[in-house]
Amino acid sequence: FTGVKVDDQPKTVNKEDSENQRIIKELNKNEPHEITEDFTFKRPTAFIFNGCAYTELENWTTFFIQFVACAAKINPAKIKEMAEMPELISKQNKKYYSTDKKDIRKPAKIMNDFYVETNLSANDFAKRMIEILNQLGMKTSDITIYLRQDRNA
Repeated sequence: FTGVKVDDQPKTVNKEDSENQRIIKELNKNEPHEITEDFTFKRPTAFIFNGCAYTELENWTTFFIQFVACAAKINPAKIKEMAEMPELISKQNKKYYSTDKKDIRKPAKIMNDFYVETNLSANDFAKRMIEILNQLGMKTSDITIYLRQDRNA
């Protein structure tokens, strides 16, 4: 059991919402991380993307699904184009993005006819997020990641 709730839908956040602004202020007290870092043995807890804060993330899978759902709201057509880009196919000839869930080993539905691979390592999730940012013409600095405190430190 991985703790991933399959039926959970990504939440919608309004930039102008006072609760969103409060969460961003609270998160900014913690140490921010960039998407280009090494995330081996690290777990996310929250992120800020496109002016919206997302919290209560349990693992990289829920983080990635929420991130792609947010990106898809910015430009759904650009995100769907990724399913047809040959350079976004793995060395094992597996797709990371597809319009057919049968093309993906462990698919997560983001929007109608668009699925993403979720059977990835933390660093592979980060690489996929960078691909999405690039597709949208955004910079890696447009997302800020917050990690869980290490209980063994």
